[in-house]
Amino acid sequence: MTAILEHANVCVADPHATAAWMEKVFGWHIRWEGPAIHGGYSVHVGNKDSYMALYSPPEDIKDTLPRYANKGALNHLALI
Repeated sequence: MTAILEHANVCVADPHATAAWMEKVFGWHIRWEGPAIHGGYSVHVGNKDSYMALYSPPEDIKDTLPRYANKGALNHLALI
């Protein structure tokens, strides 16, 4: 059996701007958007089989540590 990534959820400062970029670069479309967990907002952008959940918390996102220095944080996704 082959495993398939159905979606990934990442925090972004501006989910609409990030989704617009992904639509332009990857040819994706917004599948859903609306209120999300902990008072945040999410935009799901992708194709019919998979998507990126772009989550923005209700407070500003702070850069506390450089990338690759946060335990358990997502550093990157590779898309082909």
